[in-house]
Amino acid sequence: MSQTNLAKYFDKSYKIEMKPIGKIYTLTISAKNASVGFTIKKEKFSGYTDIPDNFESDFRLNSLYKQVNKKKPPAPQKFARKMLCYGLCYILHNISTINLHSIISLEADPSPNSKLINKVYIPMGFTVVGYQIEQQQQQQQQQQQQQQQYGNAALMCASVNTILSWCNTNY
Repeated sequence: MSQTNLAKYFDKSYKIEMKPIGKIYTLTISAKNASVGFTIKKEKFSGYTDIPDNFESDFRLNSLYKQVNKKKPPAPQKFARKMLCYGLCYILHNISTINLHSIISLEADPSPNSKLINKVYIPMGFTVVGYQIEQQQQQQQQQQQQQQQYGNAALMCASVNTILSWCNTNY
């Protein structure tokens, strides 16, 4: 990954913290009350509908927040997503096992009318792999009305190349 791609998405306010934990790495980028977090490790998932048996991601987007502290103003429009783009380039540059064909996953929380999935992640190139399975019938009944309004949590994925293509188009 060239330094120019890193520079394209860089902001001097970024606080970048990469920690190795054995063979696992965590990367957190924060600035202006926004934060993006990654865990770099191969991962299989369960607890979701329709996941292919061989589905495995190379790393995970743990967090993408434009307003970490609700008592402070949110980051500028699109700032957190630009940090995501920088984070992907940073990972490509620093982690030899990650390449453009690597799969990034995320677990999208429920949101009103599935807005988070439909308005944020799908336009960036993520696709739904499966929806969360509720394990207890009682929880399902209690949450049924909420899920009609909020939708279900979803496991999503995309290739690094797909997300960086979106980044290049939007920044």
